[in-house]
Amino acid sequence: MIFAGLEPSGRSTFVGRAAAIDRHRRRSYADAVSRKPRYTKLVVCLGVVLLLIVFVCLPSPRHVISESGWEIYRFGCMSNIARAINAYAIAHEGRLPAKMSDLFPENLEDPRMLLFRSKDFSPAREVDFHAHPELIDAFCAYAFTRLPDRRVVVFERPGLRKDGRMLYCLMGPDGEAVGDTDCCDVTPEEFVRRLQLAFPDIPGGRDYQRTTSTNIGDFDYGLYYFGKDLHSIHQAYLATGRASITPTEARAKVQAAMDQLDPPGTWQVEEGIQTSDGSTPYYHFVCDLVKDGEKVTSVGALVLFDGTVIAPRKQKLPWK
Repeated sequence: MIFAGLEPSGRSTFVGRAAAIDRHRRRSYADAVSRKPRYTKLVVCLGVVLLLIVFVCLPSPRHVISESGWEIYRFGCMSNIARAINAYAIAHEGRLPAKMSDLFPENLEDPRMLLFRSKDFSPAREVDFHAHPELIDAFCAYAFTRLPDRRVVVFERPGLRKDGRMLYCLMGPDGEAVGDTDCCDVTPEEFVRRLQLAFPDIPGGRDYQRTTSTNIGDFDYGLYYFGKDLHSIHQAYLATGRASITPTEARAKVQAAMDQLDPPGTWQVEEGIQTSDGSTPYYHFVCDLVKDGEKVTSVGALVLFDGTVIAPRKQKLPWK
């Protein structure tokens, strides 16, 4: 009886305590979920400030490139301009364009390469030159002029760079640019001095390899030479004191060399032009392969002042 009388009371007490514990647990969990850390707002604010600092201080993609990298880029632009001028001259009987905008769009598809760009300066990025080609000459950072030996010099307009210097490159009749960012980075005064001398030399110019070739049937006709070899031959010639070979004699030498290649047609050597790679003068000739009265292709050849002929070599294609 005692146990019978106590059972309801004991059970009621047990159930009540269990319910109280359950309510406490639920309230504790809800409080834990809803309660925010003490310093949450402060941490969030500091994080936002740090992100803003990083965003402002990090360099933009334009500033990631070093100034030397931009010099290489601008020299490449001038080389492309030189090639475009050469293509224009070929299409217009040797005449040069009157202004840079004449190169667009036939010879220079992207006029944005005419803009000056550096680590600290990049103007007119939003100008649509395709819609407003009349603005090309107003924003153009480069100019050009023809030298007495018919080479063309493309150069940066002075006053664009913070250091006051300017880049230039030379173009021979073959349309190839000569020079590099070391020997062709000068003050305006030095540029004028070299211009008055018609750029007879590029001091400190690096060695280079020139390779041009064309495939005719099963054979490759390639012209290969190094700048240092041309320079060495010319210096040895100067030491002799002998007179230079004449353009007529040089042309005859090239014709004889081309006839030995046994082509599937006839080589016709055009009149040569005296030019230079910047340190070594030579005669440059264009040789046309004519078959059945039609020009098939053209290759180049050189003759140094001592009479050395650098003509294409005939080699059988390895996959033939």
